[in-house]
Amino acid sequence: MHNNGLNAKIATMLLLAAAFICARVPNALADGGDGDNLGHALGFSLLSLADDGVIDLGVGNSGKVTSPSCFFSGGIGAGSDILLGNNGSYSGDAVSLNGNIIVNNYTKMAGQCVTNYPIFNGVVILNTGASCGNADETGFNLLLVKLLKAATDGNLFYCDVEFGYPTQWAGAVDVGASKKFTIADANPGCLNFIDVTSMTLGNSSTLTLSGGADDTVVLRVDGALRLGSGAKIVLASGLTPADVVIVDEGGITSWGSSTTVNGTILSAGTCTIGSGVTINGAVLCGENFTVGANARVSSLPAFAVSVPSACYLDPSNSPAPITSQ
Repeated sequence: MHNNGLNAKIATMLLLAAAFICARVPNALADGGDGDNLGHALGFSLLSLADDGVIDLGVGNSGKVTSPSCFFSGGIGAGSDILLGNNGSYSGDAVSLNGNIIVNNYTKMAGQCVTNYPIFNGVVILNTGASCGNADETGFNLLLVKLLKAATDGNLFYCDVEFGYPTQWAGAVDVGASKKFTIADANPGCLNFIDVTSMTLGNSSTLTLSGGADDTVVLRVDGALRLGSGAKIVLASGLTPADVVIVDEGGITSWGSSTTVNGTILSAGTCTIGSGVTINGAVLCGENFTVGANARVSSLPAFAVSVPSACYLDPSNSPAPITSQ
């Protein structure tokens, strides 16, 4: 473990051959209808899928990520640097493939802090009063393999969604300030693949996703996604965060402060999230990831959601294996 300045990276390894765009060949219906879920990505509450993605979590003030005992690890994973702000509390692991993990003053990481020093000079830096359950810079930790698999699974799921055929169209969703709007799924007991051309939630607005206890919902936002300050995405009629994935294909244009989101967000672009957010689920981003102060994330990943397989990996573009020198 190192407690002094940052070391520069000496190389860059691609998690996947391209950025958060499918480096895959469409294979619609050729697999006989088998489904894909988020796989290893379900083990992360906050995950950047880019090889150079940075997670900057609550720098300047406390953040908190917890995992109910019956769920997954609630880890934080990124290709590059992970920066954890002061006075934070995290129940899972922090894993960086080719960057550093900086744990700021009095922040506690209950799990492991894992980097790959032999190849990428990735170090764990603990500032005053900060701690990790274990700091591992050897490059042999299996959590590095899990991170690679999580990026692969997240990208493959995104590709499946991109080629998926919707069961329902909701048009443009534009909920004004302090207004309420409900989308009820129309395919009870099954997968509901709901297409939205764009989604804007004004300040203090509420979007309710409604469906039965046996339903799963993938809400695909083709255009821009905007979440105003104080906006809420809530669930009704039996849906839980484990049943819901909101896939943003057009980019998160804005994400205000004091928002509440129930479900897993899977975004093609950068995630810049305001302060004081409450997330019951997970957020997976294709690029850099910034979360304001005082975030509260309860790891409730969308393990119930499976979509028809539409893509397969091009072996020539598979991630390189992790090795140590």
